[in-house]
Amino acid sequence: MCLLLATVALAMSCACYRRYVEASTEAGDCTVTIREAVHGADSSLRATCKTARFDKVIFDEPSDRIPGVAEFALNDETLSVLVCDGLSKHIFVTIDLRNGEPLLFNAAAIKTPLMSRYALSERDLSPFAGNAIEWACLGKSDATSRFLELVGEKRVLTPIRTR
Repeated sequence: MCLLLATVALAMSCACYRRYVEASTEAGDCTVTIREAVHGADSSLRATCKTARFDKVIFDEPSDRIPGVAEFALNDETLSVLVCDGLSKHIFVTIDLRNGEPLLFNAAAIKTPLMSRYALSERDLSPFAGNAIEWACLGKSDATSRFLELVGEKRVLTPIRTR
């Protein structure tokens, strides 16, 4: 009995990450993977970006996360990542694809893929003051259920290139 309890306790404390969502460019030159470790009622999140130049962790959020919509925007020089969170602050990251260094988050770059992927019009965004990130991250929309339907069991999302 003690062995069973010890095994259960160890399994519950283990930060075993599983893929939450992954996105790669069509050419395969950039892959972003967001992994989730569920522990109790919330999760930890870790994201990596792999290119020909580097393979690095771009964020590591150890606790108190309930992820929702994740979106990616990339152009020839930058990658922007949004992860909506139902418990904590949303995650906003932009990195330089030449060297993996962090940059100021580019919110405008995320709007284009959100609008395209979910076929949103400006009218759809009017209850959110035209803000696609608020549409994606606030519980007033059906964004999270649409996201989960898009990624399916494979948890793969195709990033949309921006200019």
